[in-house]
Amino acid sequence: MAESFRPFYTESRRLRMYGLKGGTTAIVWCRDKRNFWEDEFVRGEPAETLSGEEMPFRGCRMECYLPFEDTHVTVDAPLLPPFRRSIVVRVPTGTVEGVVRPH
Repeated sequence: MAESFRPFYTESRRLRMYGLKGGTTAIVWCRDKRNFWEDEFVRGEPAETLSGEEMPFRGCRMECYLPFEDTHVTVDAPLLPPFRRSIVVRVPTGTVEGVVRPH
């Protein structure tokens, strides 16, 4: 079954969220607004670990991939697990209705 993904975008105070909304699944790449490559490579400042960040989704399980740790974690919405730089989240499509705008 083809998902027919459509892009969307939303933000929180700390995260930029770039997503693809399909027929049954939505995938969201969340990026820390305060982390830039210059911080680590030029100034030598390590990436901050974010904790307590929430997604705008409720009542679902979120499958999370932490790319810089190469780890998969499943958690209950809305609270994300601690992560550095970015995290990729997969949720059921119905949970993104009304909380995101097309991009």
